[in-house]
Amino acid sequence: MPRPCAPLVRSAIYALLDELLLEAFGFPPGSRVVRWLVPQMPRLRARLVSWLPPGRRPRLRTKMKRATYPDGYIIGRVGPPTVH
Repeated sequence: MPRPCAPLVRSAIYALLDELLLEAFGFPPGSRVVRWLVPQMPRLRARLVSWLPPGRRPRLRTKMKRATYPDGYIIGRVGPPTVH
């Protein structure tokens, strides 16, 4: 993650942990605002995405160009060649 984002991400991670884990690892408790906001983020993202136009087509990871597999790949065939 980019260094400027580290404090924000760290406080979000602390907000996800329960009190026993925070105490066990010696982490500081997150602020009330962050502890409330972090679980709300998926709902907020869902609302924002609902306003966007629908995607035209899915982007399949197997169809993306890769330097090692320029024509794509099939999961079952990935790996070193077999020796007979």
